[in-house]
Amino acid sequence: MWVQARVIDGKHLKSMNRWYNKQVSTIKENKPTGFWSNKLAAITEKRNRQMRFGY
Repeated sequence: MWVQARVIDGKHLKSMNRWYNKQVSTIKENKPTGFWSNKLAAITEKRNRQMRFGY
């Protein structure tokens, strides 16, 4: 089985990660430590999918 190498734009991935961190920071603002919500779960899933597939 052959594995195909792909070129990934690191700037775009960094940008997506910054967006995610900013969203999490905004939602968790003034909340207790360990706070989690459905909204956080949704954006985390979205980010993980984007990072996994590189777009």
